[in-house]
Amino acid sequence: MAGNRIVKTAAALALAAAIFGAPFWWSALRGMKQKAPAPEKPAAEKECVLPATEMRAGHMTLLFQWRDDAVRRGDRAPVAVGGKKYEKSLTGSCLTCHVKKENFCDRCHGSIASAPACFDCHIDTSERGPWK
Repeated sequence: MAGNRIVKTAAALALAAAIFGAPFWWSALRGMKQKAPAPEKPAAEKECVLPATEMRAGHMTLLFQWRDDAVRRGDRAPVAVGGKKYEKSLTGSCLTCHVKKENFCDRCHGSIASAPACFDCHIDTSERGPWK
């Protein structure tokens, strides 16, 4: 009788683990098959503020730094990188090259279900034309 109860308890625990663990296993299996998104590259420019690998990993850090400098500290002096000057501005720098938000920003952010609040304030240039 005690052996029967142990078997039922073990079966119930295994079933609960399978049910509660299924989303994690499903995500892990799907993640292995999922390809990295391919954002549209700008046609006119060949270089960005930072190399592509650094921009992929740290673009939000850069944008937060620019925001803090420009908005909170009043430091709107352009940033010089590799002899080229960049305005500390999402719309004035980034979106002059990456003009279609849905073809650039949304491809990566959508694939990871991330919704940055950038466009709560900034104008989506693809809706209004290039910002300059």
